[in-house]
Amino acid sequence: MTNKTREYRSKPKNTVYLPFIDWFNKQGKGLILEAQFSLDPLLSKIEHQEAAKGYKMLLDAFQEGDSQQKKTLISLLFPALFTKKQVALLSSPLIAKEYFATTTLNQMLENKWEIELDQPELENFNAYLVAEVILRSCYNEEPDFVKNLVVRLKHNTSSLTKYFNLFTDTEYIKASIDDTSTVPKPVFNTKQSFSNWVKSFKDYKISLNGFIITNFSDVTQQELLRQLEAFMVTDESNVDYSEGLNYVQNIARSYFEINDLDFGSVYVKHVLWRQLTDWPLLRKFNGDAYLDAFEMATASYAKAISTKQPVLIQSLKQKKINTELERHLRDMGYHGLLIAPVVNSEGEVLGLIEMASKSPFIKEKFTNLSAFLDIFSMGMNSFVQEIDQQVSLVIQQEFTAIHPSVQWKFRKTALDFYWAKTTGQQRKKIDPIQFQNVLPFFAQIDVIGSTRLRMDCTVNDLKNNLDLLLILLGS
Repeated sequence: MTNKTREYRSKPKNTVYLPFIDWFNKQGKGLILEAQFSLDPLLSKIEHQEAAKGYKMLLDAFQEGDSQQKKTLISLLFPALFTKKQVALLSSPLIAKEYFATTTLNQMLENKWEIELDQPELENFNAYLVAEVILRSCYNEEPDFVKNLVVRLKHNTSSLTKYFNLFTDTEYIKASIDDTSTVPKPVFNTKQSFSNWVKSFKDYKISLNGFIITNFSDVTQQELLRQLEAFMVTDESNVDYSEGLNYVQNIARSYFEINDLDFGSVYVKHVLWRQLTDWPLLRKFNGDAYLDAFEMATASYAKAISTKQPVLIQSLKQKKINTELERHLRDMGYHGLLIAPVVNSEGEVLGLIEMASKSPFIKEKFTNLSAFLDIFSMGMNSFVQEIDQQVSLVIQQEFTAIHPSVQWKFRKTALDFYWAKTTGQQRKKIDPIQFQNVLPFFAQIDVIGSTRLRMDCTVNDLKNNLDLLLILLGS
């Protein structure tokens, strides 16, 4: 809101999405001749002889088992991968002809979560994995680079997005190449040098045997907070208000995992700002309704301001309605309502965040609300300071010296002018200052001879004091 940068994208581009397994298979094509799923490389990692025998029995049972038996054996062989809420995939190398996904990942695939392809980080991702295998198989070297890929997933029937950091383990892959002596060594000095290696490597066909483990670490909230912070330091003059509101609303929906969440905010520091804000939950400021909600002690809005704590209403339809504002929101079809104060470093309430849903709210959804509020308050505080500065600048540019007794009138006019300009309204000149039904009174009073009289009084007073002093000394 103050920084002259714009690091966010609010308008959707023509983004291509693909189911994760389809993307996984697509990336391997062109680099790999064949990928055979096998658990045999696991035996080479077992040092204890008796343990190796036990694993060999499990692997033999795996080869002969049906699909359900194989899933059970995989969960026994890799218990860490199949713990509750773990998101992971164990598959044939780079082409998922055969794969075993954790329960959580399977649910995501069934619920139509897809991966965004238009991400620069996805370029050559599987080529890096092939390079790891080449280094181990052909050059007996361990890769010294770290793959850190954050991918964006979108639910194709809602606006929710998720972000995952992908970690892959290629240790259990064996490569088969006809002539390993001619395979060029991967070069990672620059992006261009690696790209050149990929092009040259495509002349070779490699067969892979074994399996690859892909772990997904959920970084959705961290990534969304980063995006919110980037927006909150964006110069407001460059942002369309409805565009900005939709952007923050979509972040909030994914952050709290509520796909019909409606977001709003209203300033409370100055009465004028309440009326000028473009982001209230009602979408159009209703002065009577909001002022009533701010001032009535039993109102949820007033409680949030006085206690400086969020107020959660799980269902408006099951709550006794105290204010016209809550009645408006209920009539709009809202069930859940959350009012959260935005407080600056001095403990002053700058404004309120409003969130509402057509479904009842679940308290656990807002466990990490404080982190969201901290970043939003940073932007709101910067915006408040910016308005103060801009209004003062307008006054300096448009008016001469102003007496403190009427400064409020000039600030109101300057604020109206600045806000109209900021929101794109065409106003070339500032409104003239007018005091309706006010009669100015200018007067100067001067009593004739008052100066001479005042001087004579001073002299007489001094003479009386000296006379009294002489009497005192003479006695």
